[in-house]
Amino acid sequence: MFFSGWRGKEKGEATKGDITPFQSLTVAITGTVGNGNIAGVATAIAMGGPGAVFWMWITALVGMGTKFAEASLAVKSRVVDSDGTILGGPFMTIERLVGPKWKWLAILFALFGAICAFGIGNAVQTNSMALVLNEYYG
Repeated sequence: MFFSGWRGKEKGEATKGDITPFQSLTVAITGTVGNGNIAGVATAIAMGGPGAVFWMWITALVGMGTKFAEASLAVKSRVVDSDGTILGGPFMTIERLVGPKWKWLAILFALFGAICAFGIGNAVQTNSMALVLNEYYG
């Protein structure tokens, strides 16, 4: 399964309108292992010393369990439309698995997610790039 995801679509598979498994894999990895994990690790070790590595291991174990639960619930709660379009995401998980009376929470989650994407979505990347450019070019 991993190697077929790495190669992309299998021969003879029609993927019109869909993304390939490799594209899905790379988007999932970049969303999980973003710039915060690169700049954050260096900052944690510089500020906290070697003991920070231990706590990063502990949080990584918790994070792996959380990511597994998130992916499992996303697959369980997704919906395939009549035209083959796959609908899913955290809001779909809230609405389908918690119950329809919690739809307001799904809407609130989507709203706050959009606000955070504009507010802090690129802040770490921009700050990291600005620090490097300032260090080299003054």
